[in-house]
Amino acid sequence: MDESQARRARHACIPFSGGARICAGYRLGLLQLTLVATPLATEYTVETVGDVDLTPIYESVLAPTGLRMRWDPTPAR
Repeated sequence: MDESQARRARHACIPFSGGARICAGYRLGLLQLTLVATPLATEYTVETVGDVDLTPIYESVLAPTGLRMRWDPTPAR
């Protein structure tokens, strides 16, 4: 590592992924997810249908795998 690389900020070469230069849409996406998921989580009970392995698979792209789910309305309190 030369001297210029040693002085460089930790996140200087990672545009849109970390540090002060994180993607502008990241926080907007989290906010939108929260606004959509909160009412669903309070109004429905979600269960998987059948014998399903929910072990996460770490890949570069998340793709749908045909997960079947049942959404039952939560009883009124």
